[in-house]
Amino acid sequence: MKRVSRIHERVKAQRRDFAHRESRKIVDRFDLIGVEALNIKGVASGMLAKSVNDAAWAFFLFCLTYKAANAGRRVVEVDPRGTSQECPDCGAVKAKTLSERRHQCSCGPIDLDRDYASALVIEARALAVAGASDLRRNGPLARCVCNAPSPSGETGSSAVATQ
Repeated sequence: MKRVSRIHERVKAQRRDFAHRESRKIVDRFDLIGVEALNIKGVASGMLAKSVNDAAWAFFLFCLTYKAANAGRRVVEVDPRGTSQECPDCGAVKAKTLSERRHQCSCGPIDLDRDYASALVIEARALAVAGASDLRRNGPLARCVCNAPSPSGETGSSAVATQ
C-alpha cells in the first residue's frame, strides 16, 4: 500500500512541477495571455473527466494566473463558444465535426490546422477584451500554446499568448 501511495505522490509532484515550469515559461515570454473560459468542473464531471483531471487544467490555469499577476502580465479569459468553428480571417462560422482537423473557409485561400485557427480566434477575442489591438504591430504576434501536452501525455485547452 505504501508503494502505491508513493507512486501517486510522485506523479502528483511531477504534474505540479510541469504546471509551474510551463506557466513560468509562458508568463516570461508574453505580456497578454488569452485562454478559453471553460467550465472545468463541468468538463471534469463528464466523459472527459479522467483526461481533464489527469491534465490538471484548473491547477495549470491557477499557476498561470497568479504568476502573470506577480509579473505584471495579463491573463484574459474569452468566451469559448464557437472558437473552433469561426474563421480567424473573416469571422464566418463554418460548422465542423470533431473528425475535421483542417479549417478551410470560402473567404479565400485559407487552409489552417483546426487548432491553430481556433487559437487565432482566441487571440483576436483576447485582444478585443483587453483593448490591446495596438499589440499587433507587424501582423499577428500569436504564439500558439494550443493543446499543450501534460505530463501524462493528455492535451489541455487552447490558449494563445501575444508578445
